[in-house]
Amino acid sequence: MSMRAVCYKSHPNYDAEACDSVIKQWPESKFHSSDPASLHSEWSNAGCIPVYKNGTSIYDDPEAGERGCSNDVLPPYVVNATTTDHVVEALRFAAVKNIRLVIKNTGHAGDGRNLGSSSLSIWTHNLKGIELIENFNSTCPNSKDTPSPRMAATVGAGVQDGEMVETLAARNALAVSGTSNDVGVAGWSTGGGHGFATGHYGQGADNILEAEIVTPSGKVVIANECQNEDLYWAIRGGGGGTFGVITSLTVKAYPAPQMVMVAFDTSIKNHTSEDEWYQFIADAHALFPAMQDAGIHGYYTVEGPPSAEALTFSGSLMMFEASNKTYEDAIRPFAKLLRSSNATVAWSLNRLPVNNWQEKTDKFAAVYKKIGPTKKAPSASSIEPDWQSSFWGPNYARLREIKEKYDPDGLLWCPRCVGSEDWVQRHDVAPPDTWRWPKSEYRPTHAVPPKVIYMVERSTAKI
Repeated sequence: MSMRAVCYKSHPNYDAEACDSVIKQWPESKFHSSDPASLHSEWSNAGCIPVYKNGTSIYDDPEAGERGCSNDVLPPYVVNATTTDHVVEALRFAAVKNIRLVIKNTGHAGDGRNLGSSSLSIWTHNLKGIELIENFNSTCPNSKDTPSPRMAATVGAGVQDGEMVETLAARNALAVSGTSNDVGVAGWSTGGGHGFATGHYGQGADNILEAEIVTPSGKVVIANECQNEDLYWAIRGGGGGTFGVITSLTVKAYPAPQMVMVAFDTSIKNHTSEDEWYQFIADAHALFPAMQDAGIHGYYTVEGPPSAEALTFSGSLMMFEASNKTYEDAIRPFAKLLRSSNATVAWSLNRLPVNNWQEKTDKFAAVYKKIGPTKKAPSASSIEPDWQSSFWGPNYARLREIKEKYDPDGLLWCPRCVGSEDWVQRHDVAPPDTWRWPKSEYRPTHAVPPKVIYMVERSTAKI
């Protein structure tokens, strides 16, 4: 049962003191990452939500306490996998009992891919271990992408970005990672993986050299450029908990570089019209292609009410292995635009070692589709209507073939993952004690889950 159950007076695990601790830690990312079932983002309210002593939830629902606590879409059972053998046995058990399996490390996936009503979850969070390999020799002869030897790092499936960054920085090395210390390396990179260094070294998926994977049949395999090549191709952007359970990754590592970074923050002034403001934003965007060609990359946001008090444009732009002068020359047109605008501008420029900066839905979907399939699946909207095309475009057909090859029975399941359209989530039946799932040979093009979910079963609809 969820850790939140301690807040419900109707539950046998009710504990007022423990509930106070849960409520206090609820906003903290680490709290959800270190729990076997709890998730982040929009899914942190799945199941029973923590309630105050008066029965009102922390999200101001006055009836939450009366409704009581249930797992809802959270897996009722979790395997705390600390070895590869634990993963093998969990897969074998699920196959015999015909149970859907979901995978969780930290639960950061914004699309809820760690959810699965009445499923069995494999928690990979404690598959730790980080090894920097100064001279990694690929087992693939004549490798195009991986000249041997080269620097690499092997990380367990439970390793988080902050752990990897800190460990490698102590050895004066770097591997690409996300923008949060709490995110899991494996899930982040197999879903695409963007971060502060990816503009220079490539996305997380680009940096995967090989993976140890337990297939749904329970076999432990190595996937790389010359072994299980189709599986290697699939996990580099197709998702890591779809075709098998990744227990470790070997990724490219690099000597720690120097980086020049500028942080800027602009906001509209009272006498500036919205038309003038958005023309300024458009002018800034027109400069980005040339800046990118010069080696500058980074993150920025454009905000306005109600999420911000005023119209704002802020971000951080960076360049690796460049002098301050080189950076200043490349960014000069952008800096000139900011300073000449009718906006309040805050600006700073710093040169710093890379290990110091880790701390430092439909309208948009239509626009993105005109550009092409560009989303990173774990960070995408949970209600994306055409997720197969939006996430993977023409690659989806091949991903489906690989899914069928390694997981023909659909053992591994997650919402909006490759092959998930084969299954629907039912609300009109309760999970049987045997945890068996009705199947059918027919597969729908799309399956829309109902609001209340109790069971996942193979769809009986014909294409």
